Amino acid sequence: MDSATLTPEAIRVLLRECVTVIKPGETLIVRVPWGTPARTVYELGRVLHDDVRANGAHFHTLVVPAAEIGVGEAPRGAAAEVTHACPPDGGDGLMPCCQQTPFEVPRADRITLDPELVTCGGPL
Repeated sequence: MDSATLTPEAIRVLLRECVTVIKPGETLIVRVPWGTPARTVYELGRVLHDDVRANGAHFHTLVVPAAEIGVGEAPRGAAAEVTHACPPDGGDGLMPCCQQTPFEVPRADRITLDPELVTCGGPL
């Protein structure tokens, strides 16, 4: 899907699909194509955040440009799911549990704001 088709309405449809699979405290990351104008990324993020809050959902949202778009799934027999600490607002974008960005860890890993749910082996 290119950024031209990712409209506020498309974000709302995405939320209706995701709200049942994203656990409270987790972060829904929506990837838009690399090169999407910053203003568009911001506007989509605002719509996503506002709609999540308006619907009473208890998860966090993040819209980011990425070189590839896809769904990460752990292969059968893969190691247990890893949950990282979400980068703090206004910070350097690094996850405090392992000092990596969300783009440097496997796509199947999860991100949370709840420190009790963090399973990453890095120092907190």
